[in-house]
Amino acid sequence: GPSRSADDGIVLPDCSLPAHEVVRTLGASGSAIAVETKTGLLGTGPFSVAPLASGGFALVANGHARAASSYLERIEIEGNREPSDSLRAFERTQDDLGFGGLGLFENRKGATLLPRIGCGMFVLRPLQKPWDVPGVAQRVCNGLSPKLFAGHLTADWVQEAPLTWPGADGDLIVEDRGVWFSSLANLVAGALSTKGHSLTVRALPSRDFAEATSKRTAAMALDWIDPVSRTPNDVLAALAELDSPVRAREVMRAYTSPKVSSLRTLGQSTFAGILGEGFLQFGVAPDLVGLDTSAGYLDWEAAYRSSLQGLFDTTPPATQPNLPTSAGAR
Repeated sequence: GPSRSADDGIVLPDCSLPAHEVVRTLGASGSAIAVETKTGLLGTGPFSVAPLASGGFALVANGHARAASSYLERIEIEGNREPSDSLRAFERTQDDLGFGGLGLFENRKGATLLPRIGCGMFVLRPLQKPWDVPGVAQRVCNGLSPKLFAGHLTADWVQEAPLTWPGADGDLIVEDRGVWFSSLANLVAGALSTKGHSLTVRALPSRDFAEATSKRTAAMALDWIDPVSRTPNDVLAALAELDSPVRAREVMRAYTSPKVSSLRTLGQSTFAGILGEGFLQFGVAPDLVGLDTSAGYLDWEAAYRSSLQGLFDTTPPATQPNLPTSAGAR
């Protein structure tokens, strides 16, 4: 099937496949054909990407789109040091998306929340003694207060007896995927730390994170999985796979009961424990409509300004003024 390049995010179809499979892959709504030119990639999606001097990037309406160009002419996306930066800018009407809510101190008038976007299951992985024993990580996760993670996770568990890190001061590592991941890791580290037994969050690039978890150079790791489905078999396999393929086979051979009261009970037999199902949520400006999250991501292709819709009979405008956002997405 198609192969994905982790470096540039481009999906390259395997042209040794039957013709109908290649056509189906390229015809999917999330796919586009790109041609490499001297100035960069020329694609057929609704947007092209342009870097910004600030370090962010802009999505610019693509005149070569295979279906139709987007209604919005330009969308500027900036990163934030803290999630609160986005909420503050959204509340002040400086941005059109608020990452995590409708405002920092008070809700923006007329703004609404988009449906939540799932982003996988977050898991806690003890990498060093004394917690690197199957089942312990799940007890640690169950002892954390669900209220603490209300803005990050689907907090649907009943808190059990809380535990704190018993080892020496150490690091809790997390993959560097932006402030959202780091802020979640800080919540975990704060809840598990005590004087003389503290955990310090370190955000690492993907390659360094994989090496650190493999060599167990940190005390704990906050990781995430996205199983094919949320059935017990698939979730258990994904949990066990974090340790090794051998461990995954051992666990799956010993697993005989597909009926569980909660997926969290699966962590009783693995080194990793389920913290919770992660989600992203955005507040959206009153006059920005048509944003779609049903595919599991922010789909800007059909978004437009409602304030200009009255100028047209049945269709939204073909072009729009600049749309600055600081959605915190990287």
